[in-house]
Amino acid sequence: MILKIPLRGISPAFVSITMISSHVVLFRLVFRWLAIPWLQAELDSWAHRFNTSPRRADKNKILPQGIPDIIFTKPQTYGHEDFKVNCLHKLLTVILIIHDTGLGSA
Repeated sequence: MILKIPLRGISPAFVSITMISSHVVLFRLVFRWLAIPWLQAELDSWAHRFNTSPRRADKNKILPQGIPDIIFTKPQTYGHEDFKVNCLHKLLTVILIIHDTGLGSA
């Protein structure tokens, strides 16, 4: 099935164009089914490679130089403190339930 959509303000040769046909829709769906997982895998591999390789040293920066994943997991080895706040999973669940139900609002 071919849909023809008229366009206003265009020369008579282009008044109606073929926009969508069933095989084009199928092609788009197959393309998305194949391309999105492939692209996500490529992005994941790039992020892993970027976070597990050391940055170039820059004498003008005071930031720690090294591999970002190691700096994040063991900041004390680079002379920094770990300011992460560890929270219990049960506490986060209770907070989310209170927030979703609206019990915490005054």
